[in-house]
Amino acid sequence: MSIIRVIVISLLASSCSVSENSETEFDWILVADQKEDAILSASNGDLRLIGLSGMFLSEVPLMDKSCEYGSNVRYLKIDDVIDSYAERKYQTIAPVYAEMYNHHLIKYLRQEGVEVCNS
Repeated sequence: MSIIRVIVISLLASSCSVSENSETEFDWILVADQKEDAILSASNGDLRLIGLSGMFLSEVPLMDKSCEYGSNVRYLKIDDVIDSYAERKYQTIAPVYAEMYNHHLIKYLRQEGVEVCNS
Protein backbone atom coordinates (compact mmCIF):
# COMPACT_ATOMS: atom_id res chain seq x y z
CA MET A 1 0.00 0.00 0.00
CA SER A 2 2.73 2.48 0.83
CA ILE A 3 4.33 2.08 -2.64
CA ILE A 4 1.01 2.88 -4.32
CA ARG A 5 0.55 5.87 -2.03
CA VAL A 6 4.04 7.15 -2.93
CA ILE A 7 3.32 6.75 -6.65
CA VAL A 8 -0.02 8.56 -6.37
CA ILE A 9 1.50 11.39 -4.34
CA SER A 10 4.37 11.69 -6.84
CA LEU A 11 1.97 11.86 -9.76
CA LEU A 12 -0.14 14.49 -8.04
CA ALA A 13 2.90 16.55 -7.13
CA SER A 14 4.31 16.39 -10.65
CA SER A 15 0.97 17.37 -12.19
CA CYS A 16 0.76 20.36 -9.84
CA SER A 17 4.23 21.53 -10.78
CA VAL A 18 3.40 21.22 -14.49
CA SER A 19 0.39 23.52 -14.11
CA GLU A 20 2.48 26.00 -12.12
CA ASN A 21 5.07 26.01 -14.92
CA SER A 22 2.40 26.58 -17.55
CA GLU A 23 1.09 29.51 -15.54
CA THR A 24 4.53 31.12 -15.27
CA GLU A 25 5.78 30.50 -18.82
CA PHE A 26 3.76 33.53 -19.93
CA ASP A 27 4.73 35.84 -17.07
CA TRP A 28 7.88 37.22 -18.75
CA ILE A 29 5.78 39.49 -20.93
CA LEU A 30 4.20 41.17 -17.90
CA VAL A 31 7.54 42.64 -16.82
CA ALA A 32 9.25 42.96 -20.20
CA ASP A 33 10.66 46.30 -21.34
CA GLN A 34 10.12 46.47 -25.09
CA LYS A 35 12.62 49.27 -25.72
CA GLU A 36 15.35 47.64 -23.64
CA ASP A 37 14.68 44.25 -25.25
CA ALA A 38 14.84 45.71 -28.78
CA ILE A 39 18.05 47.66 -28.19
CA LEU A 40 19.72 44.74 -26.44
CA SER A 41 18.77 42.34 -29.24
CA ALA A 42 20.03 44.76 -31.90
CA SER A 43 23.30 45.37 -30.07
CA ASN A 44 23.77 41.58 -29.94
CA GLY A 45 23.24 41.35 -33.71
CA ASP A 46 19.65 40.06 -33.62
CA LEU A 47 17.82 42.42 -35.98
CA ARG A 48 14.65 40.36 -36.30
CA LEU A 49 11.27 42.00 -35.84
CA ILE A 50 8.60 40.34 -33.72
CA GLY A 51 5.53 38.92 -35.38
CA LEU A 52 2.41 37.22 -34.11
CA SER A 53 1.34 33.83 -35.39
CA GLY A 54 -1.59 31.56 -34.79
CA MET A 55 -3.97 29.37 -36.72
CA PHE A 56 -5.76 32.36 -38.28
CA LEU A 57 -3.09 35.01 -37.73
CA SER A 58 0.31 35.82 -39.12
CA GLU A 59 1.36 39.44 -38.96
CA VAL A 60 4.23 41.71 -38.10
CA PRO A 61 2.99 44.81 -36.28
CA LEU A 62 3.93 48.16 -37.87
CA MET A 63 5.03 46.55 -41.13
CA ASP A 64 3.38 46.70 -44.53
CA LYS A 65 1.91 43.36 -45.58
CA SER A 66 3.80 43.59 -48.89
CA CYS A 67 7.19 43.37 -47.14
CA GLU A 68 9.21 40.19 -47.59
CA TYR A 69 10.45 39.22 -44.15
CA GLY A 70 12.16 35.91 -44.76
CA SER A 71 13.98 34.91 -41.60
CA ASN A 72 13.97 38.49 -40.27
CA VAL A 73 11.03 37.82 -37.96
CA ARG A 74 10.65 35.79 -34.80
CA TYR A 75 7.08 34.97 -33.90
CA LEU A 76 5.18 35.00 -30.65
CA LYS A 77 2.64 32.21 -30.79
CA ILE A 78 -0.97 33.17 -30.19
CA ASP A 79 -3.16 30.12 -29.55
CA ASP A 80 -6.77 29.90 -30.60
CA VAL A 81 -7.62 27.94 -27.47
CA ILE A 82 -6.88 29.67 -24.18
CA ASP A 83 -6.18 27.25 -21.35
CA SER A 84 -5.52 29.60 -18.44
CA TYR A 85 -5.82 33.12 -17.12
CA ALA A 86 -2.04 33.57 -17.48
CA GLU A 87 -2.28 32.60 -21.16
CA ARG A 88 -5.16 35.04 -21.66
CA LYS A 89 -3.05 37.87 -20.17
CA TYR A 90 -0.14 36.88 -22.42
CA GLN A 91 -2.30 36.88 -25.52
CA THR A 92 -3.72 40.28 -24.64
CA ILE A 93 -0.32 41.85 -24.06
CA ALA A 94 1.65 40.08 -26.84
CA PRO A 95 0.36 42.29 -29.70
CA VAL A 96 1.16 45.44 -27.71
CA TYR A 97 4.60 44.11 -26.81
CA ALA A 98 5.34 43.19 -30.44
CA GLU A 99 4.20 46.58 -31.74
CA MET A 100 6.28 48.54 -29.24
CA TYR A 101 9.31 46.25 -29.68
CA ASN A 102 9.13 46.70 -33.46
CA HIS A 103 8.73 50.47 -33.06
CA HIS A 104 11.94 50.72 -31.07
CA LEU A 105 13.84 48.28 -33.29
CA ILE A 106 12.77 50.03 -36.50
CA LYS A 107 13.77 53.39 -35.02
CA TYR A 108 17.18 51.95 -34.06
CA LEU A 109 17.67 50.36 -37.49
CA ARG A 110 16.78 53.56 -39.35
CA GLN A 111 19.28 55.50 -37.24
CA GLU A 112 21.87 52.91 -38.30
CA GLY A 113 20.86 53.26 -41.97
CA VAL A 114 19.42 49.75 -42.21
CA GLU A 115 16.49 49.18 -44.59
CA VAL A 116 13.62 47.52 -42.73
CA CYS A 117 11.39 46.32 -45.58
CA ASN A 118 12.84 44.31 -48.46
CA SER A 119 9.78 44.28 -50.72
